[in-house]
Amino acid sequence: MDDLQETLFHTISGKAWERIGVRNHHGINFPLSALHTEQSSGIGEFFDLVPMIDWCHRLKIDFIQLLPLNDAHSESDPSPYNAVSSCALNFLYLSL
Repeated sequence: MDDLQETLFHTISGKAWERIGVRNHHGINFPLSALHTEQSSGIGEFFDLVPMIDWCHRLKIDFIQLLPLNDAHSESDPSPYNAVSSCALNFLYLSL
């Protein structure tokens, strides 16, 4: 084990580093609305992620990150990247 791994494993996030491994990882980032399958209504839905997950698995892509799904609805900080909206789900993307 090299020094970087040893250092990372002894941090507060050490268990996470042990789980994902200290190696090169590849990911993809996109808005959910960019996904369209024959079963969807054409706006991108949560179930449209299933074929994307399979595709990423075949290409050995480790991570899928979605752009924010909605804004924070906050007058003081309306950014969709606000912590308030980090776990937000918009009903618009539910399957009919």
